[in-house]
Amino acid sequence: MFDFLVSADLLVDDFPSAVHTMQARLGFGDPKPQWYAGGEGRGFDVVFLRTDPRLQGSPTRLEVMAANAVDPDLPAPQTLPHMPGLRRAQDAAPVRTHGTVFAVSDMDEAIARVRRGGFRHWLDAANELMPHHRLWVGISEEEKDVWIPGDDGGLLIELVETATIPGVMESADAPPPESELRQGAMTRITARRWLVPDLDQSIARLQATFDCSISPIAQTADGSRTAAIRCAHPRSAVVDLVQPAPGAPHAEFVAARGPLPWTIVIAVNDLAAKAHDLEARLTPFTRVDDNVTGVPALAPEPATTLGVPFTFVQETI
Repeated sequence: MFDFLVSADLLVDDFPSAVHTMQARLGFGDPKPQWYAGGEGRGFDVVFLRTDPRLQGSPTRLEVMAANAVDPDLPAPQTLPHMPGLRRAQDAAPVRTHGTVFAVSDMDEAIARVRRGGFRHWLDAANELMPHHRLWVGISEEEKDVWIPGDDGGLLIELVETATIPGVMESADAPPPESELRQGAMTRITARRWLVPDLDQSIARLQATFDCSISPIAQTADGSRTAAIRCAHPRSAVVDLVQPAPGAPHAEFVAARGPLPWTIVIAVNDLAAKAHDLEARLTPFTRVDDNVTGVPALAPEPATTLGVPFTFVQETI
């Protein structure tokens, strides 16, 4: 059902500082003005950072968002009034989210499906100022700032129409664009990982609500259980659902408090060169074997990346 993962997101408090951190510590380039949205009085500031300027090669972007005050005089379609409350509700979480955003080609069917199932959702309907629907699952029309994990599989899912991001699915069957990136450059976001308290339940709820494609369950190196939500676009990031093994980092938090957005995995065209780049940026990192895939990886110290775990791996496509 999902065409591609639109973004791996960070919900932050200091928007300019967070954008600078992603650039200085990890190597994201300067965003173009059109990659920004929101602004004063709209409830949010957001920028979509790219590993590759061409979405055809890297459909999933890094979305950095901060909540801000809402001007009640602005038209509702131009604001996200639930963002400040959604941020406050995640005060105790070490990593925060505004939502897991997927693009879908058949929005009408997605809407009909959640309505038939009576699933908790909010339809941000198309209008003269916003000509396409957005569908949120995990919050409701009456309580837009109250996220209750369940029908969303624990991911706070937002669906947008694929037509709003032209050129991505049209290029899905073509080889990735020829790259002129420097050695060690980021090529695409390959995964966003979520820690969930009950993997079987998350899978069952996701398939009931969305009929999405999910891989078989596997076991990671530390004994955690994992499965991946896969999208139609071959270069989209997957969403790895990870049920932490007892004693694994944050296992107790997730068991007690619920799902938690976690690692963002980024492919690079030369892993050794990326290690040199991180050293030049004075970004401390550890050489590891990725816990889910087992491949060699670089893991920057989360304390230097806003508390969000990132992992760099070698590009394979």
